[in-house]
Amino acid sequence: MSKEKQKKKKCELIIALDVPTVTEADKLWGSLSIVTNKFKIGSQLFTSRGGSEFVYHLCECGWGVFL
Repeated sequence: MSKEKQKKKKCELIIALDVPTVTEADKLWGSLSIVTNKFKIGSQLFTSRGGSEFVYHLCECGWGVFL
């Protein structure tokens, strides 16, 4: 099954990535991306080193993101 079809089949659950570092967020995203394709990015993560780039990467890959 293509990634696009997998994304469409996921539930509408939005999971918060309220962690302080991109490293922690990446680990969570990796394990939770099988459940949903939408993530809320916490302010601490967004303003951390590499946070805005992490958000940009998720958006570029087609993941739903809100701040």
